[in-house]
This record gives sequence, C-alpha cells and structure tokens, in this order.
Amino acid sequence: MSSAEQQQQQQLKKATATKDLSLSLLLQRIIARVPGLRAVLVSDKDGVTVERAGDQSVPPSSFVFGVTSEQLAKMPFGKCESIVATREDGSCLIHVNSNPLVITFVADPGTNIGVILSLAHDISRALEPISSAIESVTP
Repeated sequence: MSSAEQQQQQQLKKATATKDLSLSLLLQRIIARVPGLRAVLVSDKDGVTVERAGDQSVPPSSFVFGVTSEQLAKMPFGKCESIVATREDGSCLIHVNSNPLVITFVADPGTNIGVILSLAHDISRALEPISSAIESVTP
C-alpha cells in the first residue's frame, strides 16, 4: 500500500472514529429483515471498509462500483445510482452510490433485490454524518 493510500486510510479511520454505533445495529437489523441477504458493507470507492455486518468472509468490492460507474457515465443515461451483478450461482452483488461512500449488499439466489434497493435509501440517510466527515478530510 502506498503512503498516499495509507494516509487516506488513516484520515478515513479518523473521520469515522466518531460514527454512531447505531449504524452497525441498523445494518444487522436489515440483514435480519431481508431473507437471503448475507452481508452489507459500507466503504469508500477505493474499497476501504467503514462498516460491515453479516458474513465476514465477504471481501470488499466497492472499487468495482467506481470503475464501472465511470464507464457507464460515458453513456447517455445519466448518473449511475446502483449496479446489480449476478454471479453464475445466482447470488448477487448490489452496489449503491451514497457519495462519497458505496453500500454493497451480498445476497443469495432468489433474494428480493427491489427490497434491498429500497432499504439503501435508509442506510444512505444514516450515513450522512460519516459522508460529511469524509468529505471534510478528503482533498
């Protein structure tokens, strides 16, 4: 990891050190409410994890959203709000833009993606203080 990346990660940790514990509880409750939802991760666009709940073996993958949304922005469809990727086994990765953060949901086959996308708005609102703190330390 380069010194610039280490510095950014330290700034992110400082910015999120004051996060409300209710974010962790909110993520855990969402996982409990949505059948088939395995994990929820909140991270920056470089993949630095801010909070996570659920299956701890799921690796961060928010950097995928950044790269993909940059390419999609070149198309005449407007800003990319979310990306849903399905895997060969039917499981899904759902990335939702909550600038400067990305919310990633990992779901089993058959999980209701519409429910997950509607819950993303609630998580985005809960992330507003953290987003503001990150924006204040990010150049």
